[in-house]
Amino acid sequence: MTADHPQEAGARYAGRSPGATGSFIEQLLSFGTDHILQHDLLASPALTTPKGAPEITVRAATALSLARRALDLQEGLASLPLHQGQTFRSVQARLRQLAMLATDSSEALANAADALAPVRGITSLEELGAPWAMEARRLARDAVAAGRDFMAFGAQDCLAAAEALAADLRQRGSCPSKRPAGLSPAQHAGLRAIALGHVAVSDDKTVHLHGDSRPVAIATIRSLEARGLTTREVSPLHWFWSRCIPTPAGHRALAATLTAPATFLSASAPASRPSRPTPHTTNL
Repeated sequence: MTADHPQEAGARYAGRSPGATGSFIEQLLSFGTDHILQHDLLASPALTTPKGAPEITVRAATALSLARRALDLQEGLASLPLHQGQTFRSVQARLRQLAMLATDSSEALANAADALAPVRGITSLEELGAPWAMEARRLARDAVAAGRDFMAFGAQDCLAAAEALAADLRQRGSCPSKRPAGLSPAQHAGLRAIALGHVAVSDDKTVHLHGDSRPVAIATIRSLEARGLTTREVSPLHWFWSRCIPTPAGHRALAATLTAPATFLSASAPASRPSRPTPHTTNL
């Protein structure tokens, strides 16, 4: 995959490796990336066509796997050298909430698949235009939209949990001794925005920003891709743009930065946030 011509990868995603050998913070970041991918895949219009029920069922199974993984991470948290105080309770609560939201998403998607049952296999335009068929598809669309909404803030919750946990471990001197990746302030800000699911790139090389992240230049994205820290996944909704996501190496780099000594963090922190452009795009 090149920086400007990413290979289509959304269709092959059905759940990623939990990264059991990585640090717990890396696993949190990886879990956030899984939410970004699931959220994007649930935007596909093909899901609510008469042939969409099997794919909805796959997405429902993926949501359940995310719920199980959240519970696994809860168990893993208990094994960390972490005082069971405010930070511990906060991260536990976030993971518990993510498990509940993923379960709710799976149930909504199962309802969507059921709603499509009356129109499954129909090819006649006349039948598809009948009121009962249109109502079935409307119910499916609403259920898929609900399932997608349950996934909307998973990446933000995972990064917030990772940052809180890293701060606590850093304060207690319990962080693993990993050398930070040597990211520039712009690269660090860009990698963080990408980990939040805030960055996409269109075919005309325009950077699209979502959420409240500061602007990210295309040159920064390319530099992260050249180092193997991020990649792109083609959007199932808009074929002309791709979502930027961290790679496993990107998770490691961001985790190492989060757990670095405070002196490193203050030295490499971005400058104060400039005023945000409107609309949230950077034209090249």
